[in-house]
Amino acid sequence: MVQALEALAYVTVCEPSNLNWIARRLRARSDATMRLATSSLSLPVRKLQVGNGAHRTANSVRIHSHDEDEQRLRLRNGQQDVVETLRKLCTAHADRTRIARSRPRPRPGIDGGSRHGARLLLSVELRGDDSCLSSCPCVSYGTCMKSLYDEAESVVLSPDSTPLSLSTVRVKNPGDGPRVLLLHGNPGTLDDFASLIPHLSFASEVVAFDLPGFGKSPPPVHADTPFSLAGLAKVALSLADQMGWQRFDVIGHSHGAGVAQAMAWHSSQRIEHLLLLGSLGYPAHAAYRQMAIPGVRLAMSAMAACLSLPGGRAWLKSMQRGIVATAYFPEAVSAERLERDVDTMMSAPWTLPTMARLALSKPCADLAAHAASIDAPTLFLHGSSDRLVSAHYPRAVHELRVRAGRPSSFELLSDAGHMLPITHAEHVASRYREMIAST
Repeated sequence: MVQALEALAYVTVCEPSNLNWIARRLRARSDATMRLATSSLSLPVRKLQVGNGAHRTANSVRIHSHDEDEQRLRLRNGQQDVVETLRKLCTAHADRTRIARSRPRPRPGIDGGSRHGARLLLSVELRGDDSCLSSCPCVSYGTCMKSLYDEAESVVLSPDSTPLSLSTVRVKNPGDGPRVLLLHGNPGTLDDFASLIPHLSFASEVVAFDLPGFGKSPPPVHADTPFSLAGLAKVALSLADQMGWQRFDVIGHSHGAGVAQAMAWHSSQRIEHLLLLGSLGYPAHAAYRQMAIPGVRLAMSAMAACLSLPGGRAWLKSMQRGIVATAYFPEAVSAERLERDVDTMMSAPWTLPTMARLALSKPCADLAAHAASIDAPTLFLHGSSDRLVSAHYPRAVHELRVRAGRPSSFELLSDAGHMLPITHAEHVASRYREMIAST
């Protein structure tokens, strides 16, 4: 079984269950190092002020400064007051911590600043090989920082007599649970599901792959290969055929949720359940309207060619900083996550023109046109604070299905953004399990 975990994981410490887990790990491991982190200057601990006006000072915490994007507070195992310090910090946060007005104003998203206040994060760093993180109640972004590519293999398909090489990871679990296919968004990779897969242990098989032109799946050789929802659905169904799957479930994120719906209207007898996370909807949202403007695809191809030039990575990072902040809002984004996303794009420059090709294929109009033809029970799960795809777009598709008498549910997840497979992996898995148990 793929262990989509490594020695570094981020967890929120605002939940008592997380704090208890951390305390147990500290007692169990003599070589554990904990780092209490707040993004940049959004929450200086020495200036914490709780509701009654009393100051809580973490005397046992030694400030360990990193780069401008992160300020970490380091806690070492062996300090008897570590857990008590954490409890004080959690309490202060729960009491809607007030920060001194003199602090620098954080940049939204990247620095942890948002209308929802600062977010306390804790990372537990364990040296050497260790699988204990599989029990961690992680609920925040960046939970699993190991790459799924460590276990991925290349699968060659020929859905239209055109060979496609797809980077694919396949996880097999004991039992007779459902088979589930995971489809990432635009842009995205199979690594977007690194946090979700460990929570799907009740499924007998889980497969994630890079869509053509993303991650480690290069774009098709022929430039005229269709990038429509139906075309990508055909690729996904061909992959399922090669794995020997006849009936299975699909969990799709963003554009991948659109592909999941296309699979269901194309081969309704094969798709048993659809779970759509941050799905596209109707009409097209702003980002897709912009990418569909004539000339944008050519411009993005030129941008991709420039990434290899001196300064290309720095330019990409500056661009990605704002994009990632919007995608993860209201969650803060760690410097590690930003660097990882930049590295992914640098290694796959074809992603940029592929993004435009997907938008140009008019996927949102297709979703509306075929909404009434999907028979599979469907759950739309959407973040109430999603700044990329506002909830009213997929809700419009859901309402078309309801009016046609098709089984469809729509749920808003409070204070959640667009990247649900990463930021709310445990909740997504829980809702999926409840869904298959009730239908």
